Amino acid sequence: MDERSLKEVIREEWKKLSGLTWGQRLGYVWEYYKPLMLGILGVIVVISIAVTMYRNAQIETIFQGYLINCSNLSDITEQMGQEFGDYLGGVENNQEILLSPLSYDPEDTTQYGVANQMKLTTLMAAGDVDVFIMDEETYGELQNLGAFKELSGLMTSEQMEKWEAYLHYDRDPESGEEGVYALELDTSPVLEKYQLYGGGTVYGAVMVGSSRGETGIQFFEYLMNE
Repeated sequence: MDERSLKEVIREEWKKLSGLTWGQRLGYVWEYYKPLMLGILGVIVVISIAVTMYRNAQIETIFQGYLINCSNLSDITEQMGQEFGDYLGGVENNQEILLSPLSYDPEDTTQYGVANQMKLTTLMAAGDVDVFIMDEETYGELQNLGAFKELSGLMTSEQMEKWEAYLHYDRDPESGEEGVYALELDTSPVLEKYQLYGGGTVYGAVMVGSSRGETGIQFFEYLMNE
């Protein structure tokens, strides 16, 4: 890698990917990371693709969220996913809710750290993720990339009023217009119950590529109303 920081490289790659179609994004990611992916992932990638294709043919994903830099406990996030399904009124047998932890550190240049950078970049490029729950630093970096939707158009007037103290206003990185881009979730009873974040501001944001933004808002309701 040249003298650019890993953070700058990730920023540049995201800008490139955001202007491509879904198929072009996957092709670009494959070509750019091919040597590393072949070395690290190899056959696992092929198996994963086959499993994903099979599951997609059988199961409808109705929500997908990631908890960035939480206390990385997959059993807890699975339980939260089940609770959220109950909050929605139940999930059909052919439906699923995916909620997973993800470690993100732009300064981590280890094999593990770079693999997580690749995963996060691919997730954003594919547009399959609905919500990120994250620490303040991660929110700031991704907001600067234009990764999040403005939320006032997704919330009802009642929600805007109820959550007024938790609405996080920011500026669009391109237009400079101010809007609501996240919900501050530090006081979330659910996050506190599971002790997923150890202090500091915790943000919830809907990804700009999500087609299930309303479900993302319902997820915030679940987090705040438990």
